[in-house]
Amino acid sequence: MKCNRNLMLLLAIILIASIFLPVTAHAESYPWDCVIVLSCDKVDYTYRLRDNLADISDWSKQSRGVYLSCRLRKQKIKQLTDNGYSLSEAVCYCLPHFIDFLSIVADKVEYHPTDATVKFINGAFKYTKEKTGRCIDTDELCNQIYLELSSDMRVALTTRILNPTITVAILKERTVLRSSFSTSYSSSGSSRSSNIALATANFASLTILPNQRVSFNQLVGERTTQRGYSVGKIIVDGKYVDGVGGGVCQVSTTLYNALLLADIKVNSRSRHSLVSSYVDPGFDAMVSSISDLVFTNNTQHNVYISAQVTKDKMIVFNVYGAKLPYKVVRESVITAKTPCKQQNIIDTQGQYINRVIYTDESFVLSIGSDAIKSKAYLKYMDGDRLNKRVLISQDSYMSTPRIVVWGAKQRVPTQTPIK
Repeated sequence: MKCNRNLMLLLAIILIASIFLPVTAHAESYPWDCVIVLSCDKVDYTYRLRDNLADISDWSKQSRGVYLSCRLRKQKIKQLTDNGYSLSEAVCYCLPHFIDFLSIVADKVEYHPTDATVKFINGAFKYTKEKTGRCIDTDELCNQIYLELSSDMRVALTTRILNPTITVAILKERTVLRSSFSTSYSSSGSSRSSNIALATANFASLTILPNQRVSFNQLVGERTTQRGYSVGKIIVDGKYVDGVGGGVCQVSTTLYNALLLADIKVNSRSRHSLVSSYVDPGFDAMVSSISDLVFTNNTQHNVYISAQVTKDKMIVFNVYGAKLPYKVVRESVITAKTPCKQQNIIDTQGQYINRVIYTDESFVLSIGSDAIKSKAYLKYMDGDRLNKRVLISQDSYMSTPRIVVWGAKQRVPTQTPIK
């Protein structure tokens, strides 16, 4: 009887050992371990399951199937996906801290895409080409690991190309010529010509952000002799008088028309008291210490303005931006006109003796200006079809007389000799 009791005790010990000793042996030799080597750009990154268990509870190890063989671990992953987990979630759950390992690898192999850029310098565009980025394709990588899962495996790291948001092609679509407008100042003297060149230089390469508001006066600055401006003819209360900065209004007028043709929002514009010789009635833009030309970039992208004066005395403004789907055409309509009167001056003081002497000689000192009422329209054209016609201003211009100067000296009749 005693012998039987000892035999049964021995069998119980053997049974218990058969249950626990294999687990202990496995834990010491790591037969459950999983080593994954990711290769990218000739560099290896290694994940070891056994090195990522320090903060994992026994319950979590059991739940994750840490000590399962690769075959059973693969089944565990399949069970998780059947229960609604994504394959990536299932793989990362069964391989503790694998997602953290991937984050470390990502810091070394991933890079962000770089958008193309554009600079507007001296009226020309300089583009910097875009660059693609790269990121780990976690879903594809986990799928590859699942399919090839083994205790020691090497996997080529799968990555995806990240495309930039802005390319040079996109930027070129946003930097097309929207409008161009020019006026001539060929009859201007040196002082007026100098003022025009000085003011125009402020618009050589101007970049305006969406919704940005621009003031002509703020950009050009005060017109003073200290800042290089000269005395020239300006219009004050319907008369041409000498003033510092004469000619600057022709710059603002040229800009105003370029803005209109580019369909850029004009917030503030003032007319002259007299009709300008270099632009149609209703399309002039006078600036002074109290009058300004103000406009806003009402497009979704940058607007670029360039300006220059040419050797043949032309002011040229170009406006660039996203291409207009229509064409803008100006239309000036004179609704009333009163011809100017003629004023005759006898040069009794000899002020113009270099041009007239005798009473039968004369010259036009001022051609004068008719009194005019006008309406200015913008027509939006789709090819030859008019989409809409918009009234943008109604203006009244004063009259100035036509001034003719006559000589004051009576011409002595020439006597014919008697033969």
